Amino acid sequence: VSAAFPKVIYFSYQSYTLRGLPLTSLSDRHIWPSSGKNPYREEAREDEMGTYDIHVTREGNKGWANEVRGLREDRTNGTRTPYTRVVDFLENLSILMLRFYTPEQPPSVWGGVAPPVITYSDDDGKNWTELKPCTDATRYLFNKAMKQIGWSGYELHDLFLHSQWYRLRSCDLLGVPEADTPTLLPSINLDGPGSASYVPYANYDSSYLHWCTDGRQLGKDFVMVIEGTAPLTATGLFEGTRQVWNVSSYSVRYWGFAAADIFLPGPTYSSITATEMEAFYGGEGWDRRYKILGARSREVAKACGLDDPGALLLPFRNDKLNNNPPAIPAVIEREMLPTHIATNQPPEVQSIDYVTANCKKENGCHDSAYMEAALQEQYPSLKVYTCDMGTGIATPFVYEPYRRDRIRGSMW
Repeated sequence: VSAAFPKVIYFSYQSYTLRGLPLTSLSDRHIWPSSGKNPYREEAREDEMGTYDIHVTREGNKGWANEVRGLREDRTNGTRTPYTRVVDFLENLSILMLRFYTPEQPPSVWGGVAPPVITYSDDDGKNWTELKPCTDATRYLFNKAMKQIGWSGYELHDLFLHSQWYRLRSCDLLGVPEADTPTLLPSINLDGPGSASYVPYANYDSSYLHWCTDGRQLGKDFVMVIEGTAPLTATGLFEGTRQVWNVSSYSVRYWGFAAADIFLPGPTYSSITATEMEAFYGGEGWDRRYKILGARSREVAKACGLDDPGALLLPFRNDKLNNNPPAIPAVIEREMLPTHIATNQPPEVQSIDYVTANCKKENGCHDSAYMEAALQEQYPSLKVYTCDMGTGIATPFVYEPYRRDRIRGSMW
């Protein structure tokens, strides 16, 4: 995969099995240039931005520059015999994903540079053939398949018999008393398909806190009030005083909140980044304190007396989507590439990466007091209200737990 370095705040190549299990993660800072400079790891002018080559091989150990693993394992034992099981066929397919994060609105498709050129060789690099871009018809079919492919990470038996249970398991709402009151908790994604925390195609350069619930209990007229202190983030690749390459000038590369429906295929409605907050609150003199309202529109917050001109709106609405009420509404706090990862240092306690990595062994994954002790002023407070737009009454939301036998009975 050959391309020029894009003009974004973050990019990476990550390979996955078809079921979404991670194989390799190669972030921008660790990509060696084939020409010019990598502006994500060293100071550079725009006219010094270079190019790079990513090499994808079966095991990822052939000695190529910027090499990533392409397949989990060889289930054909090195032969070309027909597959005897569907699962063998699926496990011998994989996906290489290129991610961009940019504060630019609207974002450019390829980060302001030409699309990557992909060539392949089946004789250890002696001869190369260029892959032509997909036709519109092929791209449509691929995108349609991607919207459904996450289901392959779950057990079909449980999906059919206990679909309501599966809708809620990502929210830690079953058997977790702390979830009755809205609290941002870690999104642990360590155990693979079938676990209660598994999310296909997760970005392993990111760590998350999240809260979600059953949309049928919450309803469509809800308001989330989120308050906290933002970490210091990079201002841009070439912009501002905290440029991406200078990791000592900030604590986190990228940070922000997203409004989403985490019931597959998991659409994201909107997001707010630290860059947008800094602009909203007046620039680099901002004290890093923020307030966010999560709702389908500001009119909902106004109707129930929860609007605040000093708060940013995180809309649970996107005109490019069908705008049905979310089945599992979620607010997600995302932290990407804290400085200790970039510098290969032990994790800073005041980071989501730290609490995600350590909360299990410290028995704190469902303990808001543990989160607050680690993150201090950076641990956001979350209040959730259901709003009666007719009466203007806002009622604090409390989740009513389901019982599995009750869920099963309601299926029939």
